[in-house]
Amino acid sequence: MRLESKRKLIVLIGLLVIAAMCAFPPWVYTVKTVTVYSQTPAGYHFIGSPPAAAGTTLMHGVRLDGVRLGFQCLGVVALAAFGWLVTGGREEGS
Repeated sequence: MRLESKRKLIVLIGLLVIAAMCAFPPWVYTVKTVTVYSQTPAGYHFIGSPPAAAGTTLMHGVRLDGVRLGFQCLGVVALAAFGWLVTGGREEGS
């Protein structure tokens, strides 16, 4: 396999992993009162159908965990960049 095709494969895999992570992002349950704000992980759910709130009052909610999703995407980008650099040597037989 040529180096350019290896690099293209690394980029493609990285993009597919990021797309999958964005399709099934992490969520958090939230509780907000006058004096308390609490968050509890709610797991990973499809972006089109977030989990139901843990409670039935307006104090309870659910939201996307953007910070965790951002760090996950950053990790995939770092791994893909590392793979890109590792495969950047000269082709054998050149």
